[in-house]
Amino acid sequence: MIPRFRCVARAGFVVSTIALASVVASASMPESLHRAIPKDAMFSYFVAGPNAAPNSEGSTQSSLGLATFVIERAQDFGLLSKLNERARIWVDVLASMSELLDYPHAVVLLDISAAPRPDGGHQLTGLHAALIIRTHGDGARIEQRIQHLLSSYTDDENSTLSSRTSDASPVFTLRDRRWPDWVELNWGAHGEDYIVAIGAGSFDRIVRTIADRSLS
Repeated sequence: MIPRFRCVARAGFVVSTIALASVVASASMPESLHRAIPKDAMFSYFVAGPNAAPNSEGSTQSSLGLATFVIERAQDFGLLSKLNERARIWVDVLASMSELLDYPHAVVLLDISAAPRPDGGHQLTGLHAALIIRTHGDGARIEQRIQHLLSSYTDDENSTLSSRTSDASPVFTLRDRRWPDWVELNWGAHGEDYIVAIGAGSFDRIVRTIADRSLS
């Protein structure tokens, strides 16, 4: 059965989650995560995790943890059911940020493209990016958060969830006919890391970089 997932605010949800999580955390550069970043990436951001820099983010993390607790209890009692989809997405972004801050993680923008619009603006036509979370092989909380997002925003009519095996671990792929053709989400565990990627080939590119230090 394909979980219900109406998602990402057309990929913007994932990008917002990644960006917001990075903004509130203190930046550093763990070597073990640095080697996962392709050397020709456009942008990368590293967060060492709560134990790497005492007092740097304790108050932010505590506040987000409390917010997440309140949000989850409100969801359990159905208090958020009347919110529109945009509002619920931002609520879930806030809860996801708290989960991320418990782990060292890296954000990488691999590639981005846009095309001019008739009104003089630009429209996103491609995005390749990844979130690499150092879970030390214990990605249960990350998977629970992803499952919540799937259950909240996908549906059987529009969403297609598939899986494959990479290095003996399952990698999941989600596509949705309401999204632009370039939007493809991939996620799964890889060694001590959990990788969430957007854009076809982004997940495999990170895996290849971890395996070959000359690429990072």
